[in-house]
Amino acid sequence: MTGSYATRVIGALSIVLASVPSAGYGADSTSDLNRAIAYWARQRTMTQTVRYEITSEVIIPAGRFNEDVERTSTANQNVPARDYHYPKKVVLTLDFAKSRYRSEVQDEVFNGSEGLFHPNFLTKSFDGTIPKALAPRDKNSGNGHIPPETGPELYIGSRDLSTYSGPFFDADLLPVFLSHGFISTAPDPRNLSRTIECARLSAHGYALQGGEKRLVLRTSATRSGQVDEFWVDPAREGVITRWLRVRPGYLVSQADIHYQSLEAAWVPRGWEMTSYYDKDLMDMSCAARVTAFSRNLVVGPETFQLDRETRPGMVVKDNSAGGQLFRVAGDGSLRPLLVDRGRRSSGWMQALIWGTLGLVIVAVAVCLVRRYGKRRS
Repeated sequence: MTGSYATRVIGALSIVLASVPSAGYGADSTSDLNRAIAYWARQRTMTQTVRYEITSEVIIPAGRFNEDVERTSTANQNVPARDYHYPKKVVLTLDFAKSRYRSEVQDEVFNGSEGLFHPNFLTKSFDGTIPKALAPRDKNSGNGHIPPETGPELYIGSRDLSTYSGPFFDADLLPVFLSHGFISTAPDPRNLSRTIECARLSAHGYALQGGEKRLVLRTSATRSGQVDEFWVDPAREGVITRWLRVRPGYLVSQADIHYQSLEAAWVPRGWEMTSYYDKDLMDMSCAARVTAFSRNLVVGPETFQLDRETRPGMVVKDNSAGGQLFRVAGDGSLRPLLVDRGRRSSGWMQALIWGTLGLVIVAVAVCLVRRYGKRRS
């Protein structure tokens, strides 16, 4: 994806087609907008829970991390040297009715100090009260990278939810929310059912996508000038087939969504997404494919309780207890890391003892020199 591509996409925002009369669709933007809003409301009403399994092929462009790697002998080489491809897998469970979620992500992350990609297995959840994240040490080891032995594997968040700021979900999961009528630019697990106020959406005529007519909807600009744009297919009641996010001067993200008809509704079968981290500089692209989908499944509370998935020896950081570190005991209970603290205290005490002893030795030596000097005089 080059800069010319981004320019063409941004230019597409200004393409507005003349209205052409048709059989009730694509002729009047106000009617099509109202029809879409009604369709989204029906989708929200009929969707209590969903579960998705998604497989993606991710591409990181050559040179993406040129400024992030700690340079040694590769001063003039791209990092990565060529486009880097890898598979990403997601299992996403959303409980819109009770504002609970669980996401299991098998991803890869770039380590600038090592100059390599390594596994990034992360399970996140929100049970309606406390957010949690589980990153098993064994699953996040690979390609020469091993997480610290005393590094936390389970993070328990604070009960003060006001301290959290988004985004809670990766942008490449936004098509899931849009397809079920939850029109949000930043889904929040504290209120999963929240959708954008219709007053913030305005119709901007029609545009062509793949030769087919789309109603173009835009959000009002944020303080930073960011605008989200949704392209709606009026022939399918109001499904969103394209989402764009634009900041002044450059495209941030674009997702093209493909649908299939299941359970009396349009649900996504996949999407392509590209994101940029600066003007003309691509961050990543991915082609996602939905491999399994279910709606209104029964989801028990244990699904969102990650502390039930710990094992003996794991380190737990509990922010609801002031960031205290614990280790999981053999019986599953959490015990403070007293041994580690003791080691740190022991090391500090030894340093104090040796430092004091050194000062004493220096003082004695000074006294001896002075006495020796007096005797000679």
